[in-house]
Amino acid sequence: MKDSDSVVYGYLAKKVMDDLRNKGSLKPELAKELLQKRFAEHLRNEVQKKDKMMLLSILNSGPVHMRGLVSSLLYKLEIDKAVQQAILELWRKTKKYATKHALLWRLLDFRNDNNQLRDQLHREIYEFIARNWDNFIAFTTSYSGGSDRIMGYVMEQLEKINKGHFPKEKTWVYLCVACASNDKTSVLKLFDKYKKSEVPIVKELVNELIKARNIA
Repeated sequence: MKDSDSVVYGYLAKKVMDDLRNKGSLKPELAKELLQKRFAEHLRNEVQKKDKMMLLSILNSGPVHMRGLVSSLLYKLEIDKAVQQAILELWRKTKKYATKHALLWRLLDFRNDNNQLRDQLHREIYEFIARNWDNFIAFTTSYSGGSDRIMGYVMEQLEKINKGHFPKEKTWVYLCVACASNDKTSVLKLFDKYKKSEVPIVKELVNELIKARNIA
């Protein structure tokens, strides 16, 4: 990203957060446009601890079109137990695909010492993605900026996992994302690596994905 782009996106992020604090919502077309990778980091950098109640209020009772963006913003506050509980409750309650798609990324960020409960949640999310595969691929391709940028995005996220920014158990979902890439050689190499993962839930779900999507 050019320095000039960073300045513009940073200014936009401040304006968006000010509007949310003052108005509690954005126009649907703007909220949808902001759900792209190039905006995410700038927006999250503007989130403060004091924004927690405002964001949770929008998530739980605000306009439905705001849920995806708010879920992304809650990344900065996800270690908060109240935030985790609100995200999990909405995941269980909502029937809307776009809402569940936005929430699943935050759910996979949760660090849970109860391995059984954690793996059950990962399994639930995997099955949701499998049932809605075409929608999942379409959403993630749009977020990444196109199928030619998918692999770069995936490798960036896997590096964050390696550095401990995300739980290792989250790895499998980025292999789902990789399936949208037009770089099939890199996709196959990635699956070949992680089908032998030392993380049980990752190994299990990656191998299921290989069978389900005929990856070989």
